[in-house]
Amino acid sequence: MTDLTMIAATRTFTAHAGHTPRGLAAAIRHLPLLAVTALLSVAILSLF
Repeated sequence: MTDLTMIAATRTFTAHAGHTPRGLAAAIRHLPLLAVTALLSVAILSLF
């Protein structure tokens, strides 16, 4: 589950990053949300 989350995060980051400043800004905006999603996944898995 965590691996899938990281793969999805990497794909999202790559898709938004591109080679333009605007793309990079979009990626940076999405990083906190991706980090929270990954942490929640780890927390839920650790409960089980």
